[in-house]
Amino acid sequence: MEAHEQWKQHERIEDVHHEAEAARVRAVADKEHREAVEHSRKCPHVKEVEDEANTPIECCKQCIMKGTLSL
Repeated sequence: MEAHEQWKQHERIEDVHHEAEAARVRAVADKEHREAVEHSRKCPHVKEVEDEANTPIECCKQCIMKGTLSL
């Protein structure tokens, strides 16, 4: 019985670790999105582009030439 309890505890710990990793990934994605939105407000030349990675912002040629790339 003790082995079963240890196994269950191990599974719960793994679940918590997976949930924490998923939360970190979401936080990074949210931060990148906020930065992209902020950049689009500052750059009047930004155009919207939907791609496979769901990154909606692509910098214009003027920003690229200035060296202020967005995501």
